[in-house]
Amino acid sequence: MAVESSKRASSNLEFLENARKIAVFAVQRCLRWPKRYQHVLSDRIIVCSLNVLLHCKAANSIYVSNRQEAQKRDSHLVDANINVQQIVSLLDVARMVFEEAGTPIKDTVWLQWFKLLDDEGRLIGGIRKSDRERFKSLG
Repeated sequence: MAVESSKRASSNLEFLENARKIAVFAVQRCLRWPKRYQHVLSDRIIVCSLNVLLHCKAANSIYVSNRQEAQKRDSHLVDANINVQQIVSLLDVARMVFEEAGTPIKDTVWLQWFKLLDDEGRLIGGIRKSDRERFKSLG
């Protein structure tokens, strides 16, 4: 039986799928930007978005059986979240640069990007919270 979309809970693996979407979206969008912004903005945004994906995959690949593994998993999730915040900062700069250059990017593109990033931040935060509960017996 189908569950109404407003009553669905997020899947444990949704953060991985969303991280993949962020990486793909970043590559697709940044490659359209003028080459003069490549080293200053585009490359950094792409690297951060790939880091989000890689840290999420690394965190998900850790089978936690002791405190050190729980800490390592949490560390990867923290690093993924740091990269999400770095992308937000870089996009803020990019938005100002494009507006000053007279070539603003459509609001729908920015909204889509920030929705992906906001969702990822919330998903990572939720996983960290559930992990703390799950692994608190490890010490």
